[in-house]
Amino acid sequence: GHWLAEAVLWTPWIHLGDLFALQESQVIVVDATKFGEAVQQARPLLVAVSSYAEKFLETLNQVNKRDLTDLLHNIVSSQDVIRESGFRVPHSRTHLDDSDGDLLGGFPKALAKWRRRLGCIFKRTSTTSG
Repeated sequence: GHWLAEAVLWTPWIHLGDLFALQESQVIVVDATKFGEAVQQARPLLVAVSSYAEKFLETLNQVNKRDLTDLLHNIVSSQDVIRESGFRVPHSRTHLDDSDGDLLGGFPKALAKWRRRLGCIFKRTSTTSG
């Protein structure tokens, strides 16, 4: 799978054009506002996500403006950004597992806990080509 328009989570972003699936696809929509609210519920998580966002924007700012697109996975590797940002999910009372905190560590479980608390951050949709 690939990210689509991840930049909208970290910076003001304008979408240009329409996107069409060439094959059956599944899309998970992240509400950027609710995502931000969820991350702010735990200071250690906010610090970790902020370091990722800073590195993502630093990488994005190195891209030629003519090459910018909602399909940044061809230009910006999220895994490289994670590695280069030193992103670690810190251990805290809100942390839900015993992972060592490397890379994403327990982030998905922690986010799921805040998601239940704040309402739905994610909306799943399916598309079929046609």
